[in-house]
Amino acid sequence: MQCSELVISEYIDGDLSVAATRELERHLAVCSSCRVILSELSALVAATRLLGVDFGSRATGDPRRIPGPRIGKGRGNAIVS
Repeated sequence: MQCSELVISEYIDGDLSVAATRELERHLAVCSSCRVILSELSALVAATRLLGVDFGSRATGDPRRIPGPRIGKGRGNAIVS
C-alpha cells in the first residue's frame, strides 16, 4: 500500500470497506508517517466536532450540523458559520 491521506481520512470517517480497513491497519503498523497523519487528522476531526461542525460523509458530500457544546446558561448550542 502507498501512503495516502485520502485513504486515512476515509478510514477516520468509516468509509472504507472491511478489506481496505485491514490493509490500511497493516500499513499503519509499519509506517510511522501515516500514523502521524492519522493522529493529526483524528485530532482535527475531534476538534471540529467539539465546535459543532460535521462535514458529513464523503459519499454524499452532505454537510450537516451537529449540536455543539453548551455555552453558559440559557444560551443554547454553539453556532458555527
